[in-house]
Amino acid sequence: MSKSLSIKKGYEFHAIGEDEKAELIVKKLPLGKYKELLDVINKIIAGPLKLVLEDRGVGDVDEYIAQMEAGDLLELMPDLVSYAINEVSGVLELTTDKDKEFINENIGLDDALNILEIAFEVNNIEGVVEKGKNLTERLGLSQALMGVPGA
Repeated sequence: MSKSLSIKKGYEFHAIGEDEKAELIVKKLPLGKYKELLDVINKIIAGPLKLVLEDRGVGDVDEYIAQMEAGDLLELMPDLVSYAINEVSGVLELTTDKDKEFINENIGLDDALNILEIAFEVNNIEGVVEKGKNLTERLGLSQALMGVPGA
């Protein structure tokens, strides 16, 4: 039996220009919202990620992306933010209890990266990606056994 992760996690930070700490809640997304999250991540991968990898001198960018894990994406976030600030704000808005205006005006880059890391943890993005790969492989095997064209 699989274990379920926490459905939310609090994060305390100093809002820009404020003396007192603020808190936001990073939440686990329902199934219907995962599509929105994956759309934003795919938008980052389709454009800014390729630019960042090219800037870093990666030869075959598409092959590198195909082999990346969620943790690799988090490592690249500081560079990605400069290319994809709106998309990063969108992920934070989707996975927290704050709107994009609050995020853009009150959260610094260091906190944004911490919150992204928590969002990946709470939503088990690495596990979801791994299970998706496993299911795809199984589906491919099933298609080959059933004689489905293209398998």
